[in-house]
Amino acid sequence: AEEITYTTIEVPKGQRICMTLEDGTEAWLSPRSVLRIPNNFNEKNRFVELNGEGYFAVVKNEKKPFIVQTSQHNVKVLGTRFNVFAYSESNRFETDLLEGKVEISGHDSEKHLILAPGEKVSLENNLLVKSASSFNNDEYLKNGIFNFSNKPFSEILEYLTLWYDIRFDIEALAKKDLLVSGKFRQSDEVKNILKALQGVHSFKFKVINDQTIEIF
Repeated sequence: AEEITYTTIEVPKGQRICMTLEDGTEAWLSPRSVLRIPNNFNEKNRFVELNGEGYFAVVKNEKKPFIVQTSQHNVKVLGTRFNVFAYSESNRFETDLLEGKVEISGHDSEKHLILAPGEKVSLENNLLVKSASSFNNDEYLKNGIFNFSNKPFSEILEYLTLWYDIRFDIEALAKKDLLVSGKFRQSDEVKNILKALQGVHSFKFKVINDQTIEIF
């Protein structure tokens, strides 16, 4: 049998990559994401491995489903637009479906869950839970602008942690669960993003070193 060769795409921190796969599928990868793709898809499926966050616009092919494997779950589609958040260093797993249909399954489980447009699945207490999706970032992700509405402040800091490989020391009085809304460009420096967030949340920050920022 012909040996399968792979290409690994690693996105630098603070940057994004947009690429077109051999079947015409488009993928927008968030900072510090890693996508491993075969140099040629096989005859049965189109299989890629993702560690991070990716927005995919999949070219329809009913004979060859498109499968995104993450550290815990697989996302299987024929042709659709969806976003997957699955950094191996985070406990969060989310898939938002904008168009088409996707199937979510665990690596070692026969159970699977089907999403319809406007739905999302997330991991809660090690169980996959389906809910309404508020994802409206498809155009923003393409342009590198992160748009968020009523997100906990702690969740925004988690994104920054994953995107920039930085640690936040958060004091108890910083109100990390306060809901905030806004948008910023992913390519901005962390300090500039935090200054923008100060416009919607009363907190202060101090840069301790290149790897640590204190929030108080």
